[in-house]
Amino acid sequence: MARFFALLSAVLLAACSAAQGGAPAPKADMGRVRDLAGILTPAEEARLTERLDEAQRLYGPHVGIVTVPSLDGKPIEDASLDYARQWGLGDKHRNDGLMIMVAPNDRRVRIEVGSGLEGSFNDVFCKHVIDTAMIEHFSQGHYNRGLAAALDMMIGKMRDVPTLPANDNAPLPAREAA
Repeated sequence: MARFFALLSAVLLAACSAAQGGAPAPKADMGRVRDLAGILTPAEEARLTERLDEAQRLYGPHVGIVTVPSLDGKPIEDASLDYARQWGLGDKHRNDGLMIMVAPNDRRVRIEVGSGLEGSFNDVFCKHVIDTAMIEHFSQGHYNRGLAAALDMMIGKMRDVPTLPANDNAPLPAREAA
């Protein structure tokens, strides 16, 4: 078991970096929590959605959660970036979207970060969230607990380092040439 966690930690070292690839394409009518792997109850999904809605209202970033039954042999870095781009999370001018992707059957998890948030949601922070909030719960099959703990940490970071312009979710105005 310790070997599994060591291997998983090594794979997740680049948990927030960019790439391209595939996972099921998002549909416009799907919600903020997209449990394609069927690992959450409807009540758990609703509670997570409420927290994400409140966090966006208060702190700005648009956060989504997607679970997929399989990565079809693709690296999670590729699958999550492709899914996040298709989903269109965050404000397109600020690029302030965040997405958690969980592939339970492949034992992979990733936090995808829009470039507008990379200063505060850097690789070190995202790896820390995965290692301390998610892995232990996920290894016991408690996906909701792991996601809730990760959201606690991420929402705390949003509160401490709000996006600019803070809390209004309006796009930044175009800068005039001097």
